[in-house]
Formats: sequence, structure tokens, C-alpha cells
Amino acid sequence: TVRNRIQQLEEAGVIRGYHADVDYEISGFQLYTLIVCTAPMPDREELAAEAAEVPGVVEVQEVMTGEANVLVRAVGTDGDDLTRIGEELDELGLRVSDEELIRNTHRHPLSHFESSDE
Repeated sequence: TVRNRIQQLEEAGVIRGYHADVDYEISGFQLYTLIVCTAPMPDREELAAEAAEVPGVVEVQEVMTGEANVLVRAVGTDGDDLTRIGEELDELGLRVSDEELIRNTHRHPLSHFESSDE
């Protein structure tokens, strides 16, 4: 019954995929950073998609409100790597407004989809 429920969620598009939980430090990337960017509203979606293609970028989020409307998570081996990523984002047309080094990420699965009917 669990597999059936998962299959139903996949078919409905609720579960869109599965992602690896990577320890970037063990894999050789000592630096994990959040780069806060601003994109012109008409170009936000296109620039976010292009940013996802920059080597070292592992995730891009579009934010609906505010000036900081594109969040880029990137990994690098050193400061030069992160500088390169920032420069490439700038060349795309994203204005980098802040960068924060991330120490750890803690996740918890959403249990909202559990059903007591089964």
C-alpha cells in the first residue's frame, strides 16, 4: 500500500523526483554558499534557469516578492571558485547583492501527505 500511495503522488505530480543528499565537503567542495541575487522581473525565470547551468551551482530558487528574487546555492573548492560563480551570474544579468557561507543544512520530511485512510 505504501508503494501504491507513492505511485499516486508521483502520477499526480506531487512527487516530481528524488534528489541525493550530498555531503559537499566530503566530495571535495569545502565551501557551500547562498548567493542572493536580483533579476529584472520580466527576465527572472529565464535568468534563474540560466543560473542553474553555471558550473558549481547546485540549486536556484525564484522568489516571488522583494528585490532579492533569485537565490542561488553553489559549491566551490576555494574562494576563487566562488568568485568565478559570482562573476558568471553577473555576466548573465543577475545582480549579486549578498553572499553567505552555509555551515550546515538540516532537513525534515514533510509528513502532511500521510493518510490515515489506508
